[in-house]
Amino acid sequence: MIAKSLTDRAPEIVSVNWRGENANGDSYLHRVQPAALRSGLMTEQKVLIQYPDRRIDQGYRIKITPKGMEEIRKAMPVEVREPEGRE
Repeated sequence: MIAKSLTDRAPEIVSVNWRGENANGDSYLHRVQPAALRSGLMTEQKVLIQYPDRRIDQGYRIKITPKGMEEIRKAMPVEVREPEGRE
């Protein structure tokens, strides 16, 4: 038996409210800026979203990469973040 590749899997369907948010409040209606994708700061995954009326539409799961988190940490004022080496 040949294993299916990741692209052969059925797309994930996420239940959302009328604002395109799941039960945790994560929005699936936003897109990542192309520059953030190219630089590897964020990722964008296509998912199907299902509204309360059962209508299905295209949505996007956005995640910040470890590289993106490091950039946020660097941009944060020192007074707000924990200094290096402190627990």
